[in-house]
Amino acid sequence: MSDPRAQATLRNNLRAIAQVNPELARRVGLSSVDDHISTGSEGQTIYHYGRVPRVLDLQPEDLVFSQHFSPPEAELVIAGIGLGEVVNTAIDSAHSKIRAWERDPTLLRLALSRNDWSQAILDSRLVLYLGIDCIEIPQVATQGLWCHPVLEGVYAIDMPLLRQGVRSRRALICAGELFVKDIAEALEEQGFSVYTWDIQRLDDAELERTVKLFQPRIAFAINFTDGLSEACASFGLPLAIWEIDPNTGYVQSSTSPQNNTHVFTYRHRRVELFKEAGFPNTSMLPLAANTDRRKPQTLPYGQENPYAASISFVGASMVETALRFQDRFRKQVQQCYPSATPDDAHALQEEVLALQRADFQNWKIPELLEERAPGFQKACKDRGLENPNILLGEMSASEKRLTCIAQLGCHKIQVWGDSGWKHILNHGIVHRGYAGHFKELNHIYCDSQINIDVGRLYQSDIVPMRIFDILACGGFVLAEYNEAIEELFVLDEEIVCWKSFADLRHKADYFLRHPEEARSIALAGRARVCRDHRIKDRVHGMLRTVLAEQDQPHLVSLAG
Repeated sequence: MSDPRAQATLRNNLRAIAQVNPELARRVGLSSVDDHISTGSEGQTIYHYGRVPRVLDLQPEDLVFSQHFSPPEAELVIAGIGLGEVVNTAIDSAHSKIRAWERDPTLLRLALSRNDWSQAILDSRLVLYLGIDCIEIPQVATQGLWCHPVLEGVYAIDMPLLRQGVRSRRALICAGELFVKDIAEALEEQGFSVYTWDIQRLDDAELERTVKLFQPRIAFAINFTDGLSEACASFGLPLAIWEIDPNTGYVQSSTSPQNNTHVFTYRHRRVELFKEAGFPNTSMLPLAANTDRRKPQTLPYGQENPYAASISFVGASMVETALRFQDRFRKQVQQCYPSATPDDAHALQEEVLALQRADFQNWKIPELLEERAPGFQKACKDRGLENPNILLGEMSASEKRLTCIAQLGCHKIQVWGDSGWKHILNHGIVHRGYAGHFKELNHIYCDSQINIDVGRLYQSDIVPMRIFDILACGGFVLAEYNEAIEELFVLDEEIVCWKSFADLRHKADYFLRHPEEARSIALAGRARVCRDHRIKDRVHGMLRTVLAEQDQPHLVSLAG
């Protein structure tokens, strides 16, 4: 923030805050990561959350709505200050008391640099709340609650704290996107109040303050983060980690056994790795579906169906990831072998990928890489670098996925995902762009005669979330076979698998000719997911495990 006027406005506001709430003034000045906020080509402020960036600047109609939300004599609670437009509107509308909460300190600083609220702060008409302070807003005040139209979705996990107050049982969940919200909803159904713990962006002092003020019984995290277990142990806070995504890093060994942490990993092969690294409470836990969100979806009567397809695939091409990993792999080769040239690194990469490309059904990269660069994998681990097997694995997985989907171009397969799919448009695929995560995705899964699943080459021991979601929506899935699928579903009764590209083409042709048989299998698959593979039941199980020694009889059943 180099604008002198903005700096002067910020200083003026901070002086006022310091007079009424010195601690808040100090906290606003703490460091935080701000790479999620940028300026657009037309000068608008962009908030980066999820796949689609959001414009924070509010439109006039948003402000008109806020003017009439509650009478001026009533207290107004603003949930999500954003750039501050609504606070200005509320001040101009003569509201007697405005309580404005912002979860993101970077946004609060930005608003304080754009708007001079110093007099309203000194007059106690405007009371600012940051982060976990939301639980200190008087519940009676939230009868006049206005939620920022852009940030309401970003802060969805935290909104119940404002709308309903704080329950006696509380849980922190580390910040993330879609799957994090599923976990939060399951925790709320268990009777917990949930707050987002933004461990990647906030200052350590702010993270610690959140724990002390919120007093959670448990913390949840999606995927492993170095140092999180040790931090939770220092707070005496039980931690549950559900690993659901591939990780390019090695599991770093802890200096002491992390008995405070329970790791639930979606891969059998990762269990021993975590245990060897000092996490004795590690077990395998398959992925699942949110059956409240993922369910059969119908369009209004008479509405044209834009999602109907004979065959579809929803997912990333992984082309962009492969290109990024290509650069990182070559840099690591040169780090471990100082005499290696960029051409040497490229040659090693291409030789290994070519040999793996000859057999997309069997994962061979670790052996192939060790044969051609003995000790390279160990050198990467010893230096704290990324796992070169996974870097190459993502490149190969992208090649396999493109090759696989191209096999079905003769059926004009509908593909939903990133622009990397343009590389196989000449094979006959129809690229539909990104799919909306909620109702649109449900429609795609429901209205496709066949949904295809292609696994990552190096993860042949998991059932990916795509399978659970398709089945939960009542869709028919033709999935790449692995033993893990057979552990959770009855083959050819609840799900159908393919084992080679030729087998994929054959079964796709067969089930397009036999839609009733596919429908019967899909219904059985949905029944299995709803019975045995719901996210809420997985969360219930994790809670029972982690809190086994803490007041377990109070856990609420999630049946039904």
